[in-house]
Amino acid sequence: MTKVVFDGKGFKAEKLCANQFRGETVSSKHLQYKDIDCYVNTLKGVRYSASVKDQTYSTKKGYDTIQIELEQTNTRNNKTILGCFLKNESDYYFWLVWYEGKTQWIIIKSDVLKDYVNTHKITLKTWTTSPYTEAKNRQYNRTYDRSSGVMIKISDLAKLGELKELKV
Repeated sequence: MTKVVFDGKGFKAEKLCANQFRGETVSSKHLQYKDIDCYVNTLKGVRYSASVKDQTYSTKKGYDTIQIELEQTNTRNNKTILGCFLKNESDYYFWLVWYEGKTQWIIIKSDVLKDYVNTHKITLKTWTTSPYTEAKNRQYNRTYDRSSGVMIKISDLAKLGELKELKV
């Protein structure tokens, strides 16, 4: 099982996504509990909800996977809830990664990714947050301080969706 370290770059990625894809970030807790971070608009004006993830830190260090959160745990009382992936109601995922020598978005329909995870869940590698991350989550007064899930190779994710270079 691999450990994941909190890097705190999510809010920046959400703003980058909204700016690049003609959208807006959301501040509604109601939407955030559904793992909707922003809205994006196509060139034809169609609006979609998006869940935004930033894994540039780990992918620039040579890691070739993204993490899917399937469960959250409160380590003080061992209660568990579904992870953001299973609560997700967004139309699309936007993963910001370092891939093929540049910072890129991997854009994938949420239902396509959910089908992939359900089909391959038993064979995918697992991960859990590090004790450092759990301590940081408690400092932020988060009830559920541990996360765990599965990893997907970026090359496999790219085959399921499309790549767009980050434009700042």
